[in-house]
Amino acid sequence: MTRFGLPDINFVDVDATEFENAAVAKFEELQGVTLEETDPRRKFMQAFAFVATILANNIDYSAKQSRLAYAEDNFLDHLGEDKNVPRLEPTPAKTTIRFQVNNPEKFTIPQGTRMSVGDLFFESTAATVVDVGVPYVDVPFQCTETGTIGNGYLPGQITELVDPLPWVSSAANITTSDGGTDWESNDAYAERIRTSPESYSTAGPELAYIFYAMSANQEIVDAQVLSPGPCQIQIVVLMQNGELPSEEVKQQVLDKCSDRSVRPLTDKVTVVDPVQREYNLTVSYYLPESLRTEEDTYKEAINAAVQDYITWQKSKLGRGIDPSELYARLREAGAKRVSVEPNEYIELAKNEVAKENTINVTFGGLISD
Repeated sequence: MTRFGLPDINFVDVDATEFENAAVAKFEELQGVTLEETDPRRKFMQAFAFVATILANNIDYSAKQSRLAYAEDNFLDHLGEDKNVPRLEPTPAKTTIRFQVNNPEKFTIPQGTRMSVGDLFFESTAATVVDVGVPYVDVPFQCTETGTIGNGYLPGQITELVDPLPWVSSAANITTSDGGTDWESNDAYAERIRTSPESYSTAGPELAYIFYAMSANQEIVDAQVLSPGPCQIQIVVLMQNGELPSEEVKQQVLDKCSDRSVRPLTDKVTVVDPVQREYNLTVSYYLPESLRTEEDTYKEAINAAVQDYITWQKSKLGRGIDPSELYARLREAGAKRVSVEPNEYIELAKNEVAKENTINVTFGGLISD
């Protein structure tokens, strides 16, 4: 499977039968004999053809790993190094902890102060001085482990203060922990490598802003750039599964795209949420009578197709709401007499993303094949 919609290619044809036939034909030509299927010499050539197939497959794979459309893992890292585009490393989740205080004198919450939730730890990223008379102070924290493990803790869930502090009555997170990412995926990394030449310009081209925005966080799946007025740049970012970016992620994008080596001097850059366009669908389908014994299996496959469509629909900015895509997926999953209403295509602007509201799926029963 290639990336970027490019056609599949083979650098070497891998066909064991073809290798065997070529070896047998040449042997028969040179020796003036005919090799029967049971001839030991033919068995030897079959073994040779097997080894040749493995070698040909390895050669084809190795050649494809030199192409951005196919490369993966370490091979892709080397292609990125050629473009000076390293793979994005794992990052820790971040949150803000509010300390309720009643201190008669000024004191400091040290950098590295730990909070815990279960077996997971968060630590403060900077020392914070607490003045006398303030009821509380907000301190930035990050997870001690990189990756998505620290994401998703709602306000008030991180409450255990591991390192005791004087004059602190309680502490808890006031923002949902977010921003933790794993190693950048192969497909996302390949796309950044492909668009990296746009970053060479200092004139602020659209694709350059997109490249830097998607370099800010591994969970960003798409980005678009708007210019509502002269020298005004709005960057719209979309997260995995169609989620809106958190404030932490938007700050990461703003920091990346506002760097003086990226942003033209006159540009004012802001980062905004996508506009969500809700849609409803009513789906009905039938299954052929011949699948009666496998009815439950096909129902599961069709429900999975619906969920895959929902995810596909909201995974790209500006992707029009396309019920025909759902119709095709249901047919491929085995459904018959499929009905999807409404069935009109809805075009979206580049800063909009589809958002499912109500998806009703009804199984109508079994029908004759």
